[in-house]
Amino acid sequence: MMVEFERVHTELRKRWEGSLYYPSIDSLRIEAVTKYMCVFRDKDVVDIGCNAGLLTYVLAQYARSYCGVETNEDYYKQALVTQKYITAQGIFVHSPLTRFIKHASGKYHYEYNAMFAANVLYHLSEKTLCMMQEVMLPKCDVVLCTSREDKLERVGPRLFEHHNNLYHWCNIRSFLRTAGMKVEVRDKSSNWVSVVGWRR
Repeated sequence: MMVEFERVHTELRKRWEGSLYYPSIDSLRIEAVTKYMCVFRDKDVVDIGCNAGLLTYVLAQYARSYCGVETNEDYYKQALVTQKYITAQGIFVHSPLTRFIKHASGKYHYEYNAMFAANVLYHLSEKTLCMMQEVMLPKCDVVLCTSREDKLERVGPRLFEHHNNLYHWCNIRSFLRTAGMKVEVRDKSSNWVSVVGWRR
C-alpha cells in the first residue's frame, strides 16, 4: 500500500509544486490513521475536509466505500488525481460542508456509518458538526485527528476567514458534547498528532 501511496504523493507534488495549496502529508498522520483502521474496515466512510485525498486513499484501502468532501477547489482537483489510484467505490465532492449535508440525501450516498476528519475542527462550529448527524447512521464511528495544541495556530493574519474557530484540548470535550458526541479515546502518544475517537 505504501509504495502505491508514494506514487500518488509524488504525482501530486510534481503537478502542484510552488502552489499555495501544495499537497503534503507526513508519516505521523498516516500512522495515526492506520492505527484506527479497524474502525473503518468494511464501512461507508465520509472524510470531512479531505484536502488532496491522500488520507482518503489510506482509508479506502479498508473501507467499503468513501466520500471525500473538500471546500477548496485546488485541493479538490488534487483529490481527483488521487482518485485514479483508489479502487474502492466512492467519490470526491467539492462543496461546503453545510451544502453537502443539505443535498446528501438527493445527490450522494448519505447513510454513512463512519466519519473521519483530520485537522478540521477549527473550520467547524458545534452547529455544523451537529448537522453531520443528519447524514450518519446511528452508532456511527468517528475518528478526529488534530494537531497538538502547541501546533494549532492560525497561519498569517487571518489568511483564511473560515479558520475562525480554534480549539485546544481544554475545550474539545465541550465542543464535542455540544455537538451531541462523547469522547471515547484520546491518544497523545505522538509528538505531532493527537487522535480522538468518539461514537454517537
